[in-house]
Amino acid sequence: MIHRDIWGLREKQFSDPWTPTNPNGAINLRLAENNILHDDIQDFIHAQLRVEGVQHLTYSTGPRGSLRLRRAAARFLETEFASLVPVTSDDLFITPGLTSAVDSVVWAICNEGDGIIIPRPFYNGFKVDVQHRTGAVVVEADFEGLEGYNTLDDVFDPAMNRKCLERAFEKAQAEGITVRGVMIAKFVATTSFCSVADKSTVLIIHLEGAM
Repeated sequence: MIHRDIWGLREKQFSDPWTPTNPNGAINLRLAENNILHDDIQDFIHAQLRVEGVQHLTYSTGPRGSLRLRRAAARFLETEFASLVPVTSDDLFITPGLTSAVDSVVWAICNEGDGIIIPRPFYNGFKVDVQHRTGAVVVEADFEGLEGYNTLDDVFDPAMNRKCLERAFEKAQAEGITVRGVMIAKFVATTSFCSVADKSTVLIIHLEGAM
């Protein structure tokens, strides 16, 4: 498998960002960043930062990430999404960003040429995350042309979601693509939530009518 240099151009673009002291630097409009807040965020982190050697500089809590963070995230997910089953720290694996999370999951469940269904619209970086290391493919679930689809409000209708995902799944099968999962992502760049569900989870979602 040929590994493409997908980061070189991006690193070059990011290496000269605009700042008040670098007025000729580049402003990247496709990133969910607010440069105006950088100083405030920097000051807040400096004021709050506390390093504890055993907790932060060793593997004392294991390779899944901070136990404190996983417990806090589990409570948040239970409350925010009104989970039907308890969410515990054992259910979570912390990664240093969404790109590494998607890459790790796809690497674990996909062979080269396998597919991950992602409903549109979605963050364009997902294609890189899914395809680069594993060689998997993105199966786009498009609402356009779907019977009964009229407005953007239909994207939030459970029945329309089911029809959209089923059409994408059937299209992938017809093209000889083995679908390994469905990526569920809320396309709001500043508060992005993303998860990859395997086939059994998707079946449960469909049976419960909660999609």
